[in-house]
Amino acid sequence: MRNVIRIIAAAAAFFALAACAGNRPTPVVERSDDTFYQMTRPIMTVREDRTYRSLSSPEARRRFIDYFWEIRDPNPLTEDNEFRAEIRDRFEYVQRFFQEGQRPGWRTDRGRFFMVLGPPEQEDRNVDVADSRYKGRVIDWYYGFSGISGTTYSGGGFRLRFVDERGFGVYRLDERYLSLRVLDLLEELKLNMIVKRDEDSPFPPALKFKVDFEPATGRVHVGFGPGKISFERRGDTVSVHFHVDILVYGKKDEIAKFSREWRREYPADELLKPDFRFRVPVQVDLARGSHTLDVVVTDVMSGRKSRGQVTIKR
Repeated sequence: MRNVIRIIAAAAAFFALAACAGNRPTPVVERSDDTFYQMTRPIMTVREDRTYRSLSSPEARRRFIDYFWEIRDPNPLTEDNEFRAEIRDRFEYVQRFFQEGQRPGWRTDRGRFFMVLGPPEQEDRNVDVADSRYKGRVIDWYYGFSGISGTTYSGGGFRLRFVDERGFGVYRLDERYLSLRVLDLLEELKLNMIVKRDEDSPFPPALKFKVDFEPATGRVHVGFGPGKISFERRGDTVSVHFHVDILVYGKKDEIAKFSREWRREYPADELLKPDFRFRVPVQVDLARGSHTLDVVVTDVMSGRKSRGQVTIKR
């Protein structure tokens, strides 16, 4: 029963967002020339979507857009942002091939899933379905499958079914095939989206970290274990290198960013202790009240980015 409730709640949240792009009143910022919002809305977290729509000044929006791409850049050492290039390519494809009547591709069900998940590993456009409700065609998308037969590799796969119920070329997602696992994946990717997924899993590798706040010092501590960390070993010591960015969403048009570069050496046997945790301090400037922190931890040696959002009070 608990899983059923989670599916209903997650589906309601996802399709509430989808509905906003369809029949509901258009948000103030959803102008025809706001390509950034059209392109990134499916991959925004709920907090990002709410924050961006509340920004009123061009300067605040520019800061938001710069940070949005920066925290998702898979390789900050290069001049190009591969993630941004990938999303722009997906958007162009969606706009070209998924338009349905007067509705642009980014507003369609297929377009929204394509923007988040990318192209399916396999597509079946000749699905034979014995259902009198379907006057048009049925399209199946397969992710993580080795073939339509359903054979999966490690990590499993799933199918998305889009149905043209009236035969007008308007494809709607058949929610009966939308499992809890897919909904979890969609939310996970919004926080930890990368350009290319691992071959054995649809989930990006991410650290599980905890955020603590010290009101007396105004310092945030980001803690995590050594399990997925890359390091360099030199004799009996190991060296690690982390970069932490913290974005603070304040009142209207207030967005602040705080960063910390963290290089340290540890005795190698210390990392083997069951209770060992890295603990990176970041000084932040917070006013009184409640704040949402968007925390991004980069393991510089591997390039792995891990992200989480927490709410704290001061």
